[in-house]
Amino acid sequence: MKKSIKGFILHTGDSIGFSLVKMLSMQIFIFLVFSLTFIFLELLEGENESGRAIFIYMGMLFCSIIPIAMTLLGSVSIDKSFPGMKFFRTVTDSFECYKGLITVRNVLCIVSNLIFTAIGIIAGYIFIPEFQLAAVLNLGAFSCLSVSVTLLVCTIRIEWLRAILTMIIQISITLGGFLLGMAAGDIYYAAPIALLLGIVILPLSLKRYFKKIKPLWKA
Repeated sequence: MKKSIKGFILHTGDSIGFSLVKMLSMQIFIFLVFSLTFIFLELLEGENESGRAIFIYMGMLFCSIIPIAMTLLGSVSIDKSFPGMKFFRTVTDSFECYKGLITVRNVLCIVSNLIFTAIGIIAGYIFIPEFQLAAVLNLGAFSCLSVSVTLLVCTIRIEWLRAILTMIIQISITLGGFLLGMAAGDIYYAAPIALLLGIVILPLSLKRYFKKIKPLWKA
């Protein structure tokens, strides 16, 4: 645990708590932009409850992907030219610290999405008529699942292919869960199953990722 925290702080320069706040703040800020923009348009053009629901739901969907994107951009490269990676190799047990960095980042993604989902549920009850709780629960749970699954393609060395595949995985899993929740209505069993799968798959994904990366790690 200490090495994980050490690796994370060495690479980011931030504490775990502050990094979580940054992720969550970005999600909330963009979600507020989505929500307030449409509410403002409603004031100008008259109420459109169906449009408001779609707009805010899409805002939640987009914001749930942000932590995953931040993690991918911030920690999957092991190239020495990547910010922090040259220095990283000078640290004792550098690869163990790198493993800690990746592990903590992915856990933070899941925690941030869970907190954002709770905020989204509160906002949904306030702003969205006939709020679909199952849809937002699924959105949050499946976004957490996508964190674990996305890591499986992070060992691909071709950057453009890795970027395309990660976007496809993120959007398809998160959107698929959201649409399933919308269609299922008051059926809630899919969300806990997806969340449990995400928690189970994450350590397996991490293990596979580190096994693939270790031979490429050169001090």
